[in-house]
Amino acid sequence: MAINAAYPPHPHTNLRLPVTLGTPMTAITYSRVPPLEKVIAKMGDTGKRDEVVAIRTFIADRQNKGAIEATLPDLPKWSAFLQQSLTSSALDSVFPIVDLFRLALMDPRVCGFYAEEKGKFIIIFFPLSLFLSTIESN
Repeated sequence: MAINAAYPPHPHTNLRLPVTLGTPMTAITYSRVPPLEKVIAKMGDTGKRDEVVAIRTFIADRQNKGAIEATLPDLPKWSAFLQQSLTSSALDSVFPIVDLFRLALMDPRVCGFYAEEKGKFIIIFFPLSLFLSTIESN
């Protein structure tokens, strides 16, 4: 009683929030690997570039042989490809590129590379116009 008088609880602690309090605290990761051939096919000619072939091989090796056996691709080259392709690629091939990037980030080595890379890779963001053009085309 004396502690509550000296340090009163915040008013929000009295709110009943079962949904919020029941939310799991573990991260939600989407680690399911889609059929890579279909993802690459959606990219058209971009899917034949060396950077895409290298990242596809890395993802397939990681899935089939394990992370230890998967050889890292040239990540600075992949970063340059990402920066260039997200601004200049056709809208239909942007999602598969981002999906490959998501799959590559599931590996801690790739994730660590992008966490430590300073000034070489700009955070990927999609302008509102890209979303609006996607909505309008549907």
